[in-house]
Amino acid sequence: MQYRQWCTDPWEPSQRDENGEQVPGIRCLKSIPSANDVPMYVIPSTEKMDLPNLKRDVPGGFGVRLPSSAVSWWEKFLGNAKDLDCVPGNLPQSWLLYEIQEKAMAKRVVRQSEESRELNDQLTKLQNKLSRPCEKITVQGMAPLADHVDNFDSLEEGTMVAVYCPEFKEVPQIGKITKRSGQPFTLHWYEGTWATAWKPMFRTQGRKKIAFEDEQPLEAAICWGFHLNGRRMLNKDTKGFLQDKYRDAISAIDA
Repeated sequence: MQYRQWCTDPWEPSQRDENGEQVPGIRCLKSIPSANDVPMYVIPSTEKMDLPNLKRDVPGGFGVRLPSSAVSWWEKFLGNAKDLDCVPGNLPQSWLLYEIQEKAMAKRVVRQSEESRELNDQLTKLQNKLSRPCEKITVQGMAPLADHVDNFDSLEEGTMVAVYCPEFKEVPQIGKITKRSGQPFTLHWYEGTWATAWKPMFRTQGRKKIAFEDEQPLEAAICWGFHLNGRRMLNKDTKGFLQDKYRDAISAIDA
């Protein structure tokens, strides 16, 4: 067993065994009883329970603040207060703690299976979206949106780049180039917003955590070579430039 006074406090006590491994907690039982080794009931004591004041305060002082279901529960509890120190006459054939544990483990397995299936479905949908190449966006006489269109060679590994994929509603769409071979480039996607910090996206593959990447055509890039500030947010000038670019791109698509 462990204890702590506040939720922000570390659990105490914490001990280490002869191998230096952490063994937290206080040992409450010398051994673990078996399912058939049913312990005796502990006789409850109501000596320290101030029943007169409890009967006075709960209905009067707190009753107006409690929901009707809670009031009904307290009325039943206080009405049967004389039976609080009673225990069943016969012990159960097996320790109910093991039955509770088995049912809890069965529920946990079902819940983990449902969560895993839902997570895999969401990941598959996201991977399908990211695997689709971006369309080429042009405005005003088929001129690509990027100002430095004649300098695609400057799209190098490690460069931050903003792209526009029409199938994604959210903008900006930002990442870092991790590989450049020929026309397409490999983009490690970042997540963030206009007003929040940006951080690289990762996905799980088995027990490994790998970068969330896909290939993008050169024409998808609308701005690159910028940097995030010390708080990993977009600079004011970069933000204004990108907002204009995305506005032009969305207008071109809707036209």
